[in-house]
Amino acid sequence: MAKIDALFKLMNEQGASDLHLISGSQPIFRIHGDMERVDHKSLENDELKDMLYEIAPENKKKYLKKQVILILLMR
Repeated sequence: MAKIDALFKLMNEQGASDLHLISGSQPIFRIHGDMERVDHKSLENDELKDMLYEIAPENKKKYLKKQVILILLMR
Protein backbone atom coordinates (compact mmCIF):
# COMPACT_ATOMS: atom_id res chain seq x y z
CA MET A 1 0.00 0.00 0.00
CA ALA A 2 1.30 3.45 -0.91
CA LYS A 3 2.11 5.83 1.97
CA ILE A 4 -0.41 8.40 0.70
CA ASP A 5 -3.22 5.81 0.91
CA ALA A 6 -3.50 6.40 4.67
CA LEU A 7 -4.35 10.05 3.93
CA PHE A 8 -6.84 9.02 1.23
CA LYS A 9 -8.51 6.66 3.70
CA LEU A 10 -8.72 9.41 6.32
CA MET A 11 -10.16 11.78 3.69
CA ASN A 12 -12.90 9.29 2.94
CA GLU A 13 -13.68 8.76 6.64
CA GLN A 14 -13.93 12.52 7.26
CA GLY A 15 -15.86 13.32 4.09
CA ALA A 16 -13.09 15.48 2.63
CA SER A 17 -13.19 16.45 -1.04
CA ASP A 18 -9.62 17.76 -1.44
CA LEU A 19 -6.18 16.99 -0.09
CA HIS A 20 -3.63 19.81 0.02
CA LEU A 21 0.02 18.87 0.55
CA ILE A 22 2.60 21.57 1.21
CA SER A 23 6.18 20.89 2.19
CA GLY A 24 6.84 21.81 5.80
CA SER A 25 3.14 21.73 6.74
CA GLN A 26 0.59 19.26 7.96
CA PRO A 27 -1.76 17.93 5.27
CA ILE A 28 -4.95 19.95 4.85
CA PHE A 29 -8.37 18.58 3.93
CA ARG A 30 -11.27 20.53 2.44
CA ILE A 31 -14.32 19.36 4.37
CA HIS A 32 -17.68 20.91 3.44
CA GLY A 33 -15.85 23.89 1.96
CA ASP A 34 -13.64 24.53 5.00
CA MET A 35 -9.89 23.97 5.04
CA GLU A 36 -8.89 21.85 8.04
CA ARG A 37 -5.43 20.76 9.11
CA VAL A 38 -5.08 17.02 9.60
CA ASP A 39 -3.77 15.65 12.89
CA HIS A 40 -0.60 14.43 11.17
CA LYS A 41 3.04 15.39 11.36
CA SER A 42 4.34 18.01 8.95
CA LEU A 43 5.58 16.61 5.65
CA GLU A 44 9.12 17.53 4.69
CA ASN A 45 10.35 17.89 1.09
CA ASP A 46 11.80 14.41 0.71
CA GLU A 47 8.86 12.68 2.38
CA LEU A 48 6.36 14.52 0.21
CA LYS A 49 8.37 13.78 -2.92
CA ASP A 50 8.56 10.09 -2.01
CA MET A 51 4.79 9.95 -1.45
CA LEU A 52 4.10 11.45 -4.88
CA TYR A 53 6.72 9.45 -6.76
CA GLU A 54 5.37 6.24 -5.23
CA ILE A 55 2.02 6.66 -7.00
CA ALA A 56 3.07 8.61 -10.10
CA PRO A 57 3.27 6.79 -13.43
CA GLU A 58 6.80 6.57 -14.86
CA ASN A 59 6.04 9.03 -17.66
CA LYS A 60 4.99 11.71 -15.10
CA LYS A 61 7.98 11.41 -12.75
CA LYS A 62 10.21 13.47 -15.05
CA TYR A 63 7.54 16.21 -15.13
CA LEU A 64 7.25 16.14 -11.32
CA LYS A 65 11.01 16.47 -10.96
CA LYS A 66 11.04 19.53 -13.24
CA GLN A 67 8.19 21.13 -11.26
CA VAL A 68 10.00 20.60 -7.93
CA ILE A 69 13.15 22.22 -9.36
CA LEU A 70 11.11 25.14 -10.72
CA ILE A 71 9.40 25.71 -7.37
CA LEU A 72 12.72 25.65 -5.55
CA LEU A 73 14.21 28.16 -8.01
CA MET A 74 11.25 30.50 -7.47
CA ARG A 75 11.80 30.67 -3.70
